[in-house]
Amino acid sequence: VNNISIKNYPGEMPEINGWTNGQLTGTAGISSQNWTPASYISNIVIEGFYITGFRWGGININWCSNCDQTNGSSVGQNITIRYNVIDQCGQNGISVFFTTNATIENNIASRTGWDLASGSWSSGINLYAARGTCYVRNNVSFHHIDVSKYNSDGNGFILDLSYGFSNTTFSNNIAFGNGGAGIEIGRASCR
Repeated sequence: VNNISIKNYPGEMPEINGWTNGQLTGTAGISSQNWTPASYISNIVIEGFYITGFRWGGININWCSNCDQTNGSSVGQNITIRYNVIDQCGQNGISVFFTTNATIENNIASRTGWDLASGSWSSGINLYAARGTCYVRNNVSFHHIDVSKYNSDGNGFILDLSYGFSNTTFSNNIAFGNGGAGIEIGRASCR
């Protein structure tokens, strides 16, 4: 079992800052996109960072453009994201895609989705094609918008494409001032 912790030094909150000359960097603050092989993105803890100024989001785990979205397959498993602050990213705050057993807790995600160049389609905290048992708890998510032509997101929280594959529990979260819903459930079910 691979156990990977990407975390702060106790008592400190390192800043991962993508702003360059007032412009967003064209990536995510912490992204597993180039971790190979993708099937080994498992047993990971990301904890204790302040992330700002990235075009594709603050934390982006398991994006998989060629995954089969209908058969319940996943890319990774056992992902924990906690005690992070994500602010002013062009697309998403925290996104976890195609993952079995994810926990997203005690984070703050704010002011995302306003970057036209990223296509927006964004929300504060995203679970897409979640599998297994997932928890989203004790998070605050606010001031998100979707400037894409679809205006389908801009939610505080979203769970999508997980119906029949995931038991996801949302508890003790706060969402306010979003262009979309506080919690959006699309093609999914939750408790």
